[in-house]
Amino acid sequence: MNEELLPAIQDQNLPALPIPHCPVMLVLDTSHSMWGQGMQDQQAALRTFHKTLGALEFPDSRIEIAAVGMGDNLKVLQPFTPLAESAIGTMSIRPKGDTPVGGALRLALDEIRRWTASLRGRGEGVATPQLILLSDGESSDDFSAEAAEIRSEAAAGRLCCRAVAIGARPNLSALAQIAGGNVSRPDYGRLRETFAAIGEKVSQTYEDAVPEILMSEAESVPEERPGPIDAPRQSSSGRLAGRTVLVDGTNVCFWADNGNGASLGPVLALARALDAEGADWQACFDASTRHHLAKGGKGDDAKFEELLRTRPERFVEAPAGICADVFLLQVAAADGKAIIVSNDRYRDHEEEYPFVKDKSRLFRGIVFRRHVCVPNLGLQCSLGPSDSSGAYEDVVMEESGSAGGKTGPGFLI
Repeated sequence: MNEELLPAIQDQNLPALPIPHCPVMLVLDTSHSMWGQGMQDQQAALRTFHKTLGALEFPDSRIEIAAVGMGDNLKVLQPFTPLAESAIGTMSIRPKGDTPVGGALRLALDEIRRWTASLRGRGEGVATPQLILLSDGESSDDFSAEAAEIRSEAAAGRLCCRAVAIGARPNLSALAQIAGGNVSRPDYGRLRETFAAIGEKVSQTYEDAVPEILMSEAESVPEERPGPIDAPRQSSSGRLAGRTVLVDGTNVCFWADNGNGASLGPVLALARALDAEGADWQACFDASTRHHLAKGGKGDDAKFEELLRTRPERFVEAPAGICADVFLLQVAAADGKAIIVSNDRYRDHEEEYPFVKDKSRLFRGIVFRRHVCVPNLGLQCSLGPSDSSGAYEDVVMEESGSAGGKTGPGFLI
């Protein structure tokens, strides 16, 4: 495909709502007491921590990992690095020296402040930094000032600190002086499980914080960034007017999957947001969608059938014998300005459709706290009072073409 046809989204003057950063600072015991099995266990635990965060990482999240070492390695072992590029758990560390907990905490706090100040100076959002201390609590220096500072920052909501106790007889009171009640003491051989659990907590804490940060940023800059699209009938800003947006409907049905399976809710909420922005959009589904929706037991399968029948210009099922992914990509390839909304990265189709690797053509989204958000398109919309009931009525009852989109038998086929 001619690369000149691939439009950069920034050239379209479309404001984005980028997911905020999440700084995670690890303070690691690299003293002589960790020699041998202790260091092996620590590195295995860090690999598990990294793997857990990677598995739970939601679309477009921006988790960055840094590490400070104690002992003769009192230094920054790794500066803040995107999770996917982090070498935590694989770096070679030679344990040596004492355990200056105070010095390590001071270095960690300074690095966190430097990094967050740099991010905010660039106008980027920052979720509450996470500080994780791995120690037996026995320090070769005085850490009372740093502990008081951490408690103060945590009480103000500017820092979250957790400590993992290691060794046969850790000083739990000293660790509690630093991390309060967030002290874990794993049983022998369970360090990896403990770090996996902490990884889950960090990921969930971050994910819970993202909606509030996005909403706050959207409200603080109303002229440049759209606020939450809660009303199903708000006027169109026209930011996406004339743009063809192809929605991977089957994929989006699973964005709000919390164990209950597929739902039409995210698709219909996204439809309202796209209507409000004046987009020419169409949602494409594969034949299995009705069966996935039926499993939810909410009647979404019947609503889905009605949408296919009454709104063919917006909701379409891939023709028999053609995979919905291939169908969607064929249409996007034929229209050099079409963009796709999906969390599928289409890696099996990269060779035939290389444009899927272009971030200006493929946009990912997420559902959190009952809001659908496609951050890099600046789209947000409430799911409404239930997964699909209210949103369904708004979409089905709207007259065809009322949002300025294309009408007729369907512009995909």
